[in-house]
Amino acid sequence: LRKNGYHAAGAGKVFHHTAGFNPPDQWDEFQLQEFDDPWYRRQEWYPWVKKIPNPPGHPFNGLKNFQGEFDWGVLDRKEEDYGDMKAVRFASDFLKRQHTKPFFLAIGMWHPHIPMFAPQKYFDMYPDPKLPEVPANDLDDVPPMAQKFAAARREEHKRILAEMGTPEARAALRDTMVLQLVFMATLFAMAWSGFAIEAALIWWLPRHIGLSYIRFYLSWAPHHPREGRKGRYENSYIFRSRLGHVLSMGMQYHLVHHLYPGIPNHRTKPAYYALKPILQKRGVDCSAL
Repeated sequence: LRKNGYHAAGAGKVFHHTAGFNPPDQWDEFQLQEFDDPWYRRQEWYPWVKKIPNPPGHPFNGLKNFQGEFDWGVLDRKEEDYGDMKAVRFASDFLKRQHTKPFFLAIGMWHPHIPMFAPQKYFDMYPDPKLPEVPANDLDDVPPMAQKFAAARREEHKRILAEMGTPEARAALRDTMVLQLVFMATLFAMAWSGFAIEAALIWWLPRHIGLSYIRFYLSWAPHHPREGRKGRYENSYIFRSRLGHVLSMGMQYHLVHHLYPGIPNHRTKPAYYALKPILQKRGVDCSAL
């Protein structure tokens, strides 16, 4: 559109919802979300976003293991300052302006997508919410892949319900801390007792080799180098690992995860080969595989 003389403007939930899908070089003007978007604050990922602090009390849901996107609560601000309202106001102000060239305006409404942030009055309207009855065969008429995806999210929902403020959740956090303390105390005790070399070779070194191996393939290899690569199709690489698909933990095809996070890691390989002609047309270097 811009190459054909259009002025491109947008706000809100466009191109999914992360800031990485709306880099400034793709728009003449774009208003990013703030706290409706849990990834907005990832300045280390997207250098064009402004680093802002979490609001007081965030996360609001009180859960230990679901502190990112799966959140709900009341932001301490006026209703007109919530993300969707600001996006609507952006559109209204834009349309009131005098335009000297054709324009493209995209406005994405966030809700009812999670996280569910809203003024208190809307929560007060449903003091005792009751979910509708869902027929047992409700998903019989959808494709098998959709049924598998729904089953995965269903298990996640069950896990959320099971961990909401339960003694088991608090015990899991305590056990993790105890395990780390035991690990450090054991290393210290062995070193103090004259077995520092044994502790390093049998315990400390293998642990750090394993962690380095994981961090190399899960973080460094599919993203390096990152300088100047901010586009949707260039923020991860297709590369060939000498260790193969399994031992590289599927990271050779990590770009597929960036484009379609819902595809599980063990399915990225067939997804890549299905998408390969499209990726090549989008300028992705697929020569490695």
